[in-house]
Formats: sequence, structure tokens, C-alpha cells
Amino acid sequence: MLTTEHYYLPDRENDPRYGGERDRIADELADILYCVLRLADHYGVDLEKAHLTAREAEWRYLHQEGMPPWTAQRDR
Repeated sequence: MLTTEHYYLPDRENDPRYGGERDRIADELADILYCVLRLADHYGVDLEKAHLTAREAEWRYLHQEGMPPWTAQRDR
């Protein structure tokens, strides 16, 4: 992410010393996802519902109006 968001120098993408970085990040993200899924299961959290609720609250905060456009698709 930091490379994509340009926190590192531009040549980092082409520098062979960073070649395995994406694989290591993928491995770490997989570990984090596993932990999040285990915690959600343990506490009975519906992650899909929680995610949609959070994005709806974010939408209302940013736009100060109604519901986000994707909620109409969900309500069908």
C-alpha cells in the first residue's frame, strides 16, 4: 500500500531488491484476515452486515444526505 500511495521512492517498483515484497505482504494480510474471521466468529459478528453498516454511516457523514446508492440493490 505504501508503494501504491507513493510513500516510497518511485524506483522501488522496479528495484529487484523489493521483488518478494508483494508475496510477504500477501502472507501477512492472509494472517490478519484469518484472525479477523476468528474474532468475528467468536463474538458472533456478521462481518458483511458490519461492513455495510460502517460504509453507510461513512457515506452519510461524508455526503450529509440519504443512503448510499448500493443500499437500493441490497433491499431488492
